[in-house]
Amino acid sequence: VSLIRALNIVIEQTRNEKLRTALAECAAKIEAGSSFSQAMEENEDDIFPPVMVYMVRAGETGGFLDKSLITVADSFEADVRLQGQIKSALAYPVVVLCIALALVAVMLLTIVPMFDNMYKSMNATLPLITQIMVAMGKVAPVAIPLVIVGLIAFFMFWRRNRNKDFIRSWWEPFLLKAPVFGKLNTNVALARFCNNFSSMLASGVPILNALDIVGSTSGNYVLDTASKRVSNLVERGYRLSDSMASETVFPTMLTQMVSIGEDSGAIDQMLASAGKAYDEEAQSMAKQLTSLLEPLMILVLGVVVGFMVLGLYMPMFSMFDAMNANA
Repeated sequence: VSLIRALNIVIEQTRNEKLRTALAECAAKIEAGSSFSQAMEENEDDIFPPVMVYMVRAGETGGFLDKSLITVADSFEADVRLQGQIKSALAYPVVVLCIALALVAVMLLTIVPMFDNMYKSMNATLPLITQIMVAMGKVAPVAIPLVIVGLIAFFMFWRRNRNKDFIRSWWEPFLLKAPVFGKLNTNVALARFCNNFSSMLASGVPILNALDIVGSTSGNYVLDTASKRVSNLVERGYRLSDSMASETVFPTMLTQMVSIGEDSGAIDQMLASAGKAYDEEAQSMAKQLTSLLEPLMILVLGVVVGFMVLGLYMPMFSMFDAMNANA
C-alpha cells in the first residue's frame, strides 16, 4: 500500500479532529513533494513527538520506514500500558481520599451544627474532641468554599505552567525522591528513557540526536538535563557508558549494560533489555502499591469517620452516665 493511500485510510478511521487535520496536511504535503518526516515536522511537539519524527526520518533514509513505524508503535503502546497500570493503582486511594474529604465536609456543614445547638440547649460540658469538632464546624462554611476556589485556581495554574522549566526544575526531582512513590517514578522514567533510546538507535538515528531527544521523552526534568550533558560528553569523545556513569540519575546496572553493549556492538539491544527490566519492576511496584494502599485507605476512612462520630456522641454518653448516677 502506498504511503498516500495508507495515510488516507488512517484519516478516515481517525476520530480525533486535531489528529485528522494534521494527517490530512501531511498527505497534502507529501503529494506536493515533501517527505513524510518533513510533513510531520510542522506539527512536531503539538501532534507528532520529536522521537517519532527522527525515527521516521531514519526509516526513510535507510529504506525501512515500515519497521521504524512499527518500532514507534511498540514503544508508545508499552508506555501507554505502563501508565494505565500506574493510574489504575492510584485510582482507588484517590477515590477513597475524595470520599473521605466529601464526608468530612458534609458532616461539618450539616451534622455538627445540629449537635452544637442541641448541646448548647442542654448546657452540656463538651470534651476536647467535641470542642475541636464544633470549632471546625463554625469555620467550615467560610473555609470550605475558600479551599475549593483555591484548589480550582491552583489546578488552572498547574495545567498552564506544569511544563515550564521553573516548575519542572523543582517538582520533577522531588517526584524521583518522594516517599513510597519515588522508586516507582524513577523506574517509569528510566523505562521510557531506555525504550525510546533503544528504538531510536535501532532505527538508525545518530546517537547524539537520540540523546538530545530521549531525555525529554522520559517525562522527567532530571533525566532530560542529564541526557543533554551526556550528549555533550559523547560529542567530545567520551564513551557513552562513562558519560552516563558521571550522572547519578543513571543506575550502575544501566551504565554497565550500556558498557557491555558498546563492547559487543549491541547498545540498542542492551538498552531494550534494561528498559524491559525497569518496565517490569514498575509494573510489579504498581501492583504492590495497589494491594498495600487499599487496606490503608480503608483504615484512614474508618479513622476519619470514627473520629467524627466519637466527637459528636461523647457528650451524649457523658450525659447518660450522669443521669444514671443521679438515678
